[in-house]
Amino acid sequence: MKRIGLLLLLVGLLFGCSNNEAGSPQEDAEGNEDLETSEIRKEIEQVRNENQLLKDKIKNFSSNIQNLDHQSRNIVELIEEGDLDRIKTEYGVDIKVSEEDEVIVEGSEDTFDGPYYITTDLASLPMYFVYYNPQPESMEIGYHVYGGAEGEEFKRTISFTYDLDNKLISIFSGE
Repeated sequence: MKRIGLLLLLVGLLFGCSNNEAGSPQEDAEGNEDLETSEIRKEIEQVRNENQLLKDKIKNFSSNIQNLDHQSRNIVELIEEGDLDRIKTEYGVDIKVSEEDEVIVEGSEDTFDGPYYITTDLASLPMYFVYYNPQPESMEIGYHVYGGAEGEEFKRTISFTYDLDNKLISIFSGE
């Protein structure tokens, strides 16, 4: 009887050890699964953060376009009305009209010459938005204007350059 008891005890111990060994790979698999799950969760969180940054960037981009468009159209309207003093007070920019009817932003005289300045005639034409070009030191927004008598139609591009604080640097036109 002692032998049977001892044999049962040994079988019980071996059975218990074999259950622990069989459970160990399962626990390892669960541990690996938890590790993979946490890595996936980290990646998902990183992607969410990147998405939020892109959403904010798009919102700022859209806001910049709207602000610069509004400001550009207001400036052109004031040029058309000949109210250059109001441009100076509202936008902090000195604009003059030359003898050749060219609208020149003070300080940008050396930037362009002759036909690249906007004229007061162009300011009276409807403007159609064409582009927005953000740069590291400035932003540019452009419009097409169409005019001329039948048979003499023309299309010009008017570009406004702003610094990063939305202050007008220059206005010019080209064909």
